[in-house]
Amino acid sequence: MTDKPRPKKPYLSPLGRTKLNAWAGAIAWVAVILGLGGTLYEINLLQRIRYDDVTMAEAEFSDQLQAGFAGLLVLTLFFWYLTLLMTVYRLNRNTWALGVEEIRFRPGWSVGVWFIPFVNLVLPYMVLAELWRANNPTAEATGWRRGPRNGLILVWWLSLIFTLVFDQIVAERMVEAEELDEILNADYWTVVSDLLWIVTLPMAILIVRRLGERQQLKADRLGIGDGDRIDPNASQAP
Repeated sequence: MTDKPRPKKPYLSPLGRTKLNAWAGAIAWVAVILGLGGTLYEINLLQRIRYDDVTMAEAEFSDQLQAGFAGLLVLTLFFWYLTLLMTVYRLNRNTWALGVEEIRFRPGWSVGVWFIPFVNLVLPYMVLAELWRANNPTAEATGWRRGPRNGLILVWWLSLIFTLVFDQIVAERMVEAEELDEILNADYWTVVSDLLWIVTLPMAILIVRRLGERQQLKADRLGIGDGDRIDPNASQAP
């Protein structure tokens, strides 16, 4: 992927986008907590139904609560995902601007691989792993692949895939649930799904923040500021 001319976009600090991603992730995390509370409320309501201890108003309120929290969760996760891709693009583009060589993914592909079926099970992780090592503040333009990996990226990526697959299973159970016990069982699965997101989102925020800080440290070492770009034919010495 490096036989084409190098991207010529200048360096722009990634810290603004990493902060935006952190805020988006925090908002999504709060939405998950609210959704978890709504699900627990519905579970309590369904358990009381066995004893005819539920009013029509309570049932309607629970339905509206669940619908509202579900919509909020979808919107906030979408915004978090959008900011994640925006940040990955900036990080990759900056890596080229810092004169790093031997990069496999160009800026467009660093985002595009997230949308290709099956490919998006592996390559997004490779993009993030590459960004981590390529932006080692002490690494030179070449030879950075020998640097240490970040195990947290792999743990997070596997957790994210498991969470997304689990969400699909939960959605199917919710659609198929008709009897009281089936609905309760689907709600229990929803609680597990929410707990997975509660763990997964903070890991993502931490990884993206560290990537941004790591890249900014590298730029500072090289004396590169916003609007600058290293000529790949020039010396890479700081």
